[in-house]
Amino acid sequence: INWELPFGTNIRPVVTENYIFLASKNGFFLSVNAKTGNVIWSKNLFNNKKIKIKKTGNIVSLFLISNKIMATTSKGYFLFLDYRNGEVSSYTKAASAGFFSRPSIVDGKIYLIDSKMRLLIYQ
Repeated sequence: INWELPFGTNIRPVVTENYIFLASKNGFFLSVNAKTGNVIWSKNLFNNKKIKIKKTGNIVSLFLISNKIMATTSKGYFLFLDYRNGEVSSYTKAASAGFFSRPSIVDGKIYLIDSKMRLLIYQ
């Protein structure tokens, strides 16, 4: 073991050569130096006055897309955070019915199944 950091979550982390990004379902985000295990930044996303867990739902998945951390929520939102500091750069309601599946990203497109069992494709 090179290092360890206690963090309880069932959301798959995003791992790059330099960083590890972690998120909990209740909106706690963490950026860790992949080599040392030192915490670079941490944010509680739902402490933000604009973004509330009752509106967006729990965090269900995490991706790194075009230097942004993208999180999806149980109520169908996409949240985009700056990977350098965890600040929310934008968010949008992407599926009115909410998401059934976690996204797959292929050739710059995001594929999801919504709660009405429809395939949604975002570019």
